[in-house]
Amino acid sequence: MIANKEVLSYINILPEKKIILVEKISQKFSSVSTANILKILERACLNKKIVRISKGMYYKPRKTRFGVLPISESEIVDFFVGVNNQYGIQSGYYLFNKYNLTTQVAKKHIIYSNVSIRDKGKINNTVIIKLPLQYHLSMAETFEFIEILDQYQHIEDLNSQSFLQYCEYAVKKFNERQFYKICQFKKYKKKTVAFLKTILDSYHVPNDLGRYLNSTSRYNIPVVEGINETT
Repeated sequence: MIANKEVLSYINILPEKKIILVEKISQKFSSVSTANILKILERACLNKKIVRISKGMYYKPRKTRFGVLPISESEIVDFFVGVNNQYGIQSGYYLFNKYNLTTQVAKKHIIYSNVSIRDKGKINNTVIIKLPLQYHLSMAETFEFIEILDQYQHIEDLNSQSFLQYCEYAVKKFNERQFYKICQFKKYKKKTVAFLKTILDSYHVPNDLGRYLNSTSRYNIPVVEGINETT
């Protein structure tokens, strides 16, 4: 009964539009078993104090005279990505749109985040993939660059000129040390690494990416008009 009151009191003081992770509640109330916390949260759902949005995740909604407002996409991004990619990055078409690579609209949202969740979670059309806690915002731009190159051939209605402009920007931000760290928690295809090396070489950016590749292999990398002519 005491545990029930303590957890509910904590929920009551949380601001509206707050995402609540069971794991965080368990850490805060370490003397209460996770099973009991789940029961308390489920009762809070029945009483409409919070809303379950995914396994292990709840949301304290904003209530208006028209009813309860559902969680918004921007709230999910703010929580799991943070300011300036503090906790992770967005991938897929939201990332492509960020750099004006296409005008195609995303059908689903992909987020890589080091906010404490299980390996993979989903809220509405947003998929959240867990990153190791070693992620740091200094990795963000290199991480985005690799993600774009990895998905390059699948980007619909790609704006070639915008891609060249993006590459000119991205190579200046590329950090090989961060690239190595990223590859520790996400494995990329060899052809993606070869594509990255080709672009870096075209812009005369020193790199040692050859050590990730087989010198006798020929990789089926995209041909990008304008890359080989850059200086």
